[in-house]
Amino acid sequence: MTAWARRRSAQADDWPGPDAVQLLARALWRTAADHDVPVADAVLNDVLLYLRRPERMLAEPRPRDADPLPSIENRADPALQHAELIWDANQIQHRPSRDLSDLGNTDDGMLDPRTIGERLTEIAQDPKGQPPLPETETVNARAAAAGHALNRREWVPTTAECTVAAAAEGALRAFSTEPLNAFDFSWLARLRRLAHAGRVLRELAEQHRSGVSPLLTDLLVATADLLDVVTEPVAGLESAWSARPAQQRLPSWEQRHLPLGLRARVVDADHLASFVVGSTLVAAYTGDVDY
Repeated sequence: MTAWARRRSAQADDWPGPDAVQLLARALWRTAADHDVPVADAVLNDVLLYLRRPERMLAEPRPRDADPLPSIENRADPALQHAELIWDANQIQHRPSRDLSDLGNTDDGMLDPRTIGERLTEIAQDPKGQPPLPETETVNARAAAAGHALNRREWVPTTAECTVAAAAEGALRAFSTEPLNAFDFSWLARLRRLAHAGRVLRELAEQHRSGVSPLLTDLLVATADLLDVVTEPVAGLESAWSARPAQQRLPSWEQRHLPLGLRARVVDADHLASFVVGSTLVAAYTGDVDY
């Protein structure tokens, strides 16, 4: 954030200067130091509280090898106001290009205020910037081909094909029947379910390749390929989960191990499998082409 402010200062004569940047850096440090946590784990909104309480922000101790700070007379000091301006501008100008409301950490029932690290992650890992997976295009094409054939009655599924389609659709919407807890809604649990669904779809395609239409087996294989790519990190995540500190909360673990790009691909793959592929499979085994 302070590096961004320095670049802006160098690019525009009317942008707040180095004094304001130093004050913002000190506010970030003080927020973490007073709560005895790394800067990344400090509560984001607390930074403004320190900018508005300069006597606390500038109190001893101070960071080792810190640059001298400007003299602050009161809360109306221009350097403080400029530091707040940098803060506000950063929040406005660094908005991710994708809605992140569905990419957050799992709610474990405890208060989980947004941290500085989460904000920096949003800036550094804008998930909209990653290229689409080629497997996604293949799934869409296979689903469109099957749907077109069903609509035009060029493919009227046999009893065997209906059975396979129903089993595949059931695997895509399967969810634990046990009492649910926070982990059941976690990103790792979601990845596990997608990985399992991919294995089931691939097995169905291989077992019935000679007895059903290629329209169906090609759709199952394409979906399994997509789920394999999206869930490739599962093995590493399982190891990291097993080795986590006993006191580490689920949201904190996810913040460190589940980048936004992976979360976005999980959401997109889940939606494609559940709705696009799922609705095609339902149409196949029910005969309801308007499903």
